[in-house]
Amino acid sequence: MTEDDFNQAIANALKNRCLSVTQIKKVVTEMQGKGIAYETTAATMAIPLLYAHWEGFVRETLTIYSYPEKFCPD
Repeated sequence: MTEDDFNQAIANALKNRCLSVTQIKKVVTEMQGKGIAYETTAATMAIPLLYAHWEGFVRETLTIYSYPEKFCPD
């Protein structure tokens, strides 16, 4: 695995996570102004989802780092 392959694999993982985080942010933003109950519920539900995406990105990145042949075979 070359450095460019590694960087591309990490960039792809980050891109996928960013799309999901953007969707979560959109849902939370759409709940603003609809009442405190909706805003609180949306924000409360977003926290574990954001953490899960962060944890998933870290795990995926470490897997790519640890086992590069799985992602970019020579």
